[in-house]
Amino acid sequence: MKKVLVFDFDGTLCHSLELVKLGMKEAITKCSNLEMEDNVLLKYFGPNEEGILLKILGEKVYKDAFYQYLLTYYQNHDQYVKDFFPNLRKLLEKLNKDGFTIYLLTGRSVESLMISLTKLEAFNLFKGYYTGGLNGAIKDELLLKLLKDHNLSKEDIIYIGDSIKDVIQCQKIGVKIISGLYDNFESHEGVKELNPYLIATNIEDLEALIYKEAL
Repeated sequence: MKKVLVFDFDGTLCHSLELVKLGMKEAITKCSNLEMEDNVLLKYFGPNEEGILLKILGEKVYKDAFYQYLLTYYQNHDQYVKDFFPNLRKLLEKLNKDGFTIYLLTGRSVESLMISLTKLEAFNLFKGYYTGGLNGAIKDELLLKLLKDHNLSKEDIIYIGDSIKDVIQCQKIGVKIISGLYDNFESHEGVKELNPYLIATNIEDLEALIYKEAL
């Protein structure tokens, strides 16, 4: 039985992308006077937030912009991200009670993830966490590191994510992924094509799939 679950954060545990975009756009504007539309900003996603700002603003100001991003993220968190998706906290508590080991693995920076876990009072729900890097999408590398760190095989874990990039990176290294499509509507069709049999469109579906695939 697969007893190790690895969750993505944005769009999988909570609706947090709007807060990320707000923080990024404010940081970019304050540090460069550049106004950036959402569709342009999203093209830079892949690295963590610090890496995105590095790509957009360059070496001289990206660190100042990252500090501004974290300030905006912190100050607006209570308004934009009040909790996990409905019933998801209850599911995480049940999974822990039933003996699953749960990790967080996200492309986010460790700094913004710590803000969210503190605000959401959620540290107790996860055994540990892995976060993104400056240079691009590295979830495949992070998953392999998690396996090595905890002496696990690919067959021991299930990743739960929401994006087409999550599917591609998991399939690249042979890790099973359940795609949670209850929030990230823009990427549904691409995900369904690549991962058609492991799709959860609500938290009840997610729970059923986790217990089915963990057997």
